[in-house]
Amino acid sequence: MEVRETRNLDPEPLYSSVPHEWLGLAVQDLLTGGIGTLMDVRVEPNQFGGRRDVAYIRQANGLEFTAPAAQMRRQP
Repeated sequence: MEVRETRNLDPEPLYSSVPHEWLGLAVQDLLTGGIGTLMDVRVEPNQFGGRRDVAYIRQANGLEFTAPAAQMRRQP
């Protein structure tokens, strides 16, 4: 019987939303200091062909910015 190796290193499809416990809460991007409400976390490709979780954060003025999800902290 032939054995076939399969690898599923990426369980979530690219550009899909992933659950995060801080959705809807105030967060801060540690690099830029930007503060806003965490609206979504999505799986996106990085420049090296890998994957990363990207946080979508909406500021009080309604503008949104992105930051690596690992680079944010929750605001009190």
